[in-house]
Amino acid sequence: MFSAQVFVVPEKSREKIWLSHATPLPDLTSHYSLSLSPILCLDVRRTPSSYSCRRLPKTTSGQKLDCRFNLMRIGMFWADIPMVEKHVKVCKEVVDQGGDWERRNRLKVYEATYLLSIRDFKNASVLLLESISTFTATELYSYPQFVFYTVVSASIALDRKTIREKVINAPEILQV
Repeated sequence: MFSAQVFVVPEKSREKIWLSHATPLPDLTSHYSLSLSPILCLDVRRTPSSYSCRRLPKTTSGQKLDCRFNLMRIGMFWADIPMVEKHVKVCKEVVDQGGDWERRNRLKVYEATYLLSIRDFKNASVLLLESISTFTATELYSYPQFVFYTVVSASIALDRKTIREKVINAPEILQV
């Protein structure tokens, strides 16, 4: 079990965040590091505003997508469906303008998770089946959990022929 003790120093010297028994914070920019402190303290009111992707100075599309993925995870944690929907739409636009394949595949998993939360099982199962061979979103859930969600959503939403072809006989699912 992962347990971290978070110590945040006062506002004047907020750049220093110590984590004991945890991996060091990613240091993309100082704005990014500063925006992690409300997340680590689970402050629901300040987290989305402090984690603004617009304030990051000259970032690549990959860093913008990573920022949005973090905001989507926060929205999923707090069950804030409109927040997640907003970030899914923005991520789709950023990926269409130019995003790498790894983040494009992660976006499919994030969008499918959002669709599962609003009970759109048909579109969620299509996205999950598309990304089953390239699953990299381990920050959301493990691969066996991902296969479980794929099988359950496909069995609810798809017809028998598609289930037989893409779920029952799929080698990625059979290995789990």
